[in-house]
Amino acid sequence: MEIEVKHNEKEHRFECVKEGQLAYVEYKKIPDGMDFIATFVPEELRGKGVGSALAKAALRYAEGKRMKVVASCPFIRSYIEKHMKWSKV
Repeated sequence: MEIEVKHNEKEHRFECVKEGQLAYVEYKKIPDGMDFIATFVPEELRGKGVGSALAKAALRYAEGKRMKVVASCPFIRSYIEKHMKWSKV
């Protein structure tokens, strides 16, 4: 089952609702890019690919817009390290 992630520009986050619960990656705008500052996945959704789907969507967005990426969030930083494709973003 694919996890649908939406970009909520007003709240500065990428988010999804699964099993009635909200999960998100929060960012702040920086010159020429985005600083991913926090990832929140409810306990019940952990281990189901939600965090990875959020990270992938957020990084794809930044890549598509040719934006600089800063990963202040440890989860996003770890995702980038594990998926070397994103290390060039």
